[in-house]
Amino acid sequence: MRSRFGLKCMKCGSENMEAGHATGGLGGPVMFRPRNTKFWTLKPAVELEAYICLDCGRLEFYGDTLGAKRITDKECD
Repeated sequence: MRSRFGLKCMKCGSENMEAGHATGGLGGPVMFRPRNTKFWTLKPAVELEAYICLDCGRLEFYGDTLGAKRITDKECD
């Protein structure tokens, strides 16, 4: 079965991936804050997309790369 998301598990190679999200302690989304976040930033973190392999249980997280570049000193291409 081909993954709806075009992803393949990096552990077992399965294409049986399911999207979802991880939640923080109060039910909000888990966020990633880059170490080099600019000081004057209203939103100093980026949300993560999560996927689980339904065959082996591996979790994979993907972050918003444009958002991360915006809040760090990295230039957007």
